[in-house]
Amino acid sequence: MTSRPEDMEARLKLDSCFDRGQKYLNVANKTLWDNKVKAINRSLDAVNQEFSKERLVIDRIEATQSTTIEDEPIAHLQALRRAITPKLVQEVLEEYKVYAGETQLMEAAALIWSSYCKIFAILLKCNQGKSIIRFLDQNIDDSNLPLQSELRDRNYIISLKKGLFTIKDWAAHDWQNFFRWQWSFMTPFFARPDGKVLHYCLKSKDILPIIATEDYEREEKDHRENGNGSETQEPLQIKRKYAAYGGHSTVSKIKLNPLSCDFGEFPFQNRDGWYELKQLTGKFTREDFLSEIYVWKLFNGEGDKLHTSPLLCTFEKSDGNKREYFLLFPWASGDLRQLWQNKSSRDGQHTSHWMAEQCWRIAEALSVIHQDEETDPIRADGDGERLYGRHGDIKPGNILWFGEHVECKGAGTLVLADFGIAKAHRSMTKSLSDPEKAKNSPTYKSPEFESNGLKIGRKSDIWGLACTWIEFLTWFLKGWQAVDIDFPKGREETDPKDKNISRDTYFSVVNGSPIIKPGVVEWMNELHEDNNCSPFVDDFLTFIEEHMLLVNPVKRAPACTVALKMKGFFERIKEHSRYSESPCSSTNGV
Repeated sequence: MTSRPEDMEARLKLDSCFDRGQKYLNVANKTLWDNKVKAINRSLDAVNQEFSKERLVIDRIEATQSTTIEDEPIAHLQALRRAITPKLVQEVLEEYKVYAGETQLMEAAALIWSSYCKIFAILLKCNQGKSIIRFLDQNIDDSNLPLQSELRDRNYIISLKKGLFTIKDWAAHDWQNFFRWQWSFMTPFFARPDGKVLHYCLKSKDILPIIATEDYEREEKDHRENGNGSETQEPLQIKRKYAAYGGHSTVSKIKLNPLSCDFGEFPFQNRDGWYELKQLTGKFTREDFLSEIYVWKLFNGEGDKLHTSPLLCTFEKSDGNKREYFLLFPWASGDLRQLWQNKSSRDGQHTSHWMAEQCWRIAEALSVIHQDEETDPIRADGDGERLYGRHGDIKPGNILWFGEHVECKGAGTLVLADFGIAKAHRSMTKSLSDPEKAKNSPTYKSPEFESNGLKIGRKSDIWGLACTWIEFLTWFLKGWQAVDIDFPKGREETDPKDKNISRDTYFSVVNGSPIIKPGVVEWMNELHEDNNCSPFVDDFLTFIEEHMLLVNPVKRAPACTVALKMKGFFERIKEHSRYSESPCSSTNGV
């Protein structure tokens, strides 16, 4: 049963934020705000009294502003209210000579400070500070921002819920300055209150508080389609300033203005304050976006306890019917392939113990996504029916490696990530996906993808996990070159549909039936016979062969069983050190 986007959205119950996070400014890190204001006061202490109060306030406004990577100035209400006191507002109004009585003056100043602070700042930046009186008269306060306009008879008409508004003696450039400056005082404040993942609804002109980006390099295999619709596979070296492109999204390494975010405590917080900003690209629809975040909602607030990359917030930028979708995560050191490439496996028992724990936690996270029968259901839809998930693309590139986070110990932490093609299913249809419509990375795709008699279900994830773990054990025993060159070469075969294409899947189709490739069987036998193969590695390989890498998905173990088995390996290594020692060495280390 296929869900409509509106049905999925109703079940997910997005925690939408329409005020750009302004309500969460009050619980933000007050020390940062106070330090900002102290810096402002120090920088302006030398200002001569001969300057007008209006000039002083403008200077203080400009001092609150920070600059984004695009050289856009931004300022938050919290900083404005700390830098511009009601007394200063009153002194500016006195210069304008618009109020006769002291009481009226004080009341107007207090009202501007509490409800018109942004508008007053915008007007001052446009050299139209005196016009604040007109906004007060029409009750057009900060809640009306951003102002929307249209040009009529050379006058800009502002459309409000309560009617139309204009200032006839303003020139066109005055309004244009206002429309430009208003976005500087409306930058979103990203928060994660009590671990709740918010979805921010922004406009295309909203200025993101990104203050830094960094080049980085990611190498992966790019699976493309040629003109005939067949898949080609070739190495893709991605090196692009600010962003790297995957098949479904653009990933950027960014820093946010610390005054523009407060996510509280969360796992894998980067020591240097870097984040991953993922933008869904191409022909992504809202349904695709909802599928992307489905799994995190499935965790129902428990995601931080699992080995999954914590989702910090999501947002969309809209311009008419056009929408762009973004997701924000902590920045990872790399993926599992990059760990294999950059780390040595030869430190014996410590690596075995670490690997067993990481594999256990990955399988545990997958079990929660699958909602296996042995796992307590986390979430049901509006009809009370249990919902099931499928990751859909288990591979080393979708297992992230956090090796530089605040709590990092040893080799770091591996987490399951990239749920871009994860799907939600009702209990009655949890294993009935159509192979023609399903997506998966070619190397790690399961036999169901090429078998008419098999449907795509949760067990396809078990196949992908088995392939990934065989490569993990290959790295552990033989090193990176074996993973990157030797093992793939042993799996290569000519695509039966196109003789010009070679593929390195783990199965072949012979006479219409899938079989495990002989090269894979031979490789696993070679791993069993390796001099460094410990009882733990031998048992791990046997479990993969007998319960995971099976052509018939029905015979594959569920994720919960895999997790329990890996937990058993982990505990046995912890209790009996010899279990992870190779037969030829009592230390198995260098």
